[in-house]
Amino acid sequence: MTRFVEYNFINKEGKGSQYYIDDLDHFELTFNFDKTTNNNYKELLIDFCKTITNPGIMFSGGLDSLLVGHSFHEAGVNATHITYKIYDGNVCLNEYETEFADKFCHNFKKDQIIRRMDYQELVEIYLNTNYWSPHPDLFMQYHSVEEFNKQFTICFGLPYPAHMKFRKGKLCLTQIYKGISSSTHPSFPYYGRFQTPTPAIGTAFFINDFIKNLKDTTKGDFDSGWKHEYYTWLGYDLEPQTKIYIMENNIVDKKQEFMNLKPAPTKWKCFISIPYKQFLNDYENNNQITYRSN
Repeated sequence: MTRFVEYNFINKEGKGSQYYIDDLDHFELTFNFDKTTNNNYKELLIDFCKTITNPGIMFSGGLDSLLVGHSFHEAGVNATHITYKIYDGNVCLNEYETEFADKFCHNFKKDQIIRRMDYQELVEIYLNTNYWSPHPDLFMQYHSVEEFNKQFTICFGLPYPAHMKFRKGKLCLTQIYKGISSSTHPSFPYYGRFQTPTPAIGTAFFINDFIKNLKDTTKGDFDSGWKHEYYTWLGYDLEPQTKIYIMENNIVDKKQEFMNLKPAPTKWKCFISIPYKQFLNDYENNNQITYRSN
């Protein structure tokens, strides 16, 4: 099956790869537009759950992980829910989201592993890697894979448009953080982007039926602006949330601390951003199109 979205990572010598490369210069995103799909994406996700053996859900309690939890539940598949709780002394820095995780596991009688970690412990682990991250939440995802991949088939709720946002009338389709070094690559086979097992269907479904019909393009970031609307439209009954990150909302006086723990890679953020109307026009008039990042 042709993938609906193809990444091509280009290094400084002009050589391309389908996988992330350390000496990244820019990346390309190619859309193969499938305008005829009428599949129910929720049903596809639930069917996909039934194929996973010994699933371990990285269960922060955010909307993405709750969608994954509900999908396994509706599929009738037992999963272990792994929740990291990060503390600064006696204060849980991610209490807001983890309360949703605890509530789900209690209400549906699910197995839950609570991994309590002091924020300084997370920092020390980070400093002993050659990985750079702009914030601790992103690093925690990769660390959790290394910590639990031998026990479970790890599942994350990371949707295709995780970094999609509207900026001054432009649609930022995706962005890539640099800094992932080769030493972390062995963990990648265990790191599943749960919502893209069938990207030719899933992303087509997203663009055909949702992006084209957005009523409000002023909501900004997908995470904080219209993710709940999207998941409700998919058919999930999730409680609305406010997106809260560990650093920005709980250690106000240390906002830049984590980012500055290590030197940032040059040009550490690459992204693709095009006018929203241009994207719709490209969709209507092309069967395939490639966009290049900055």
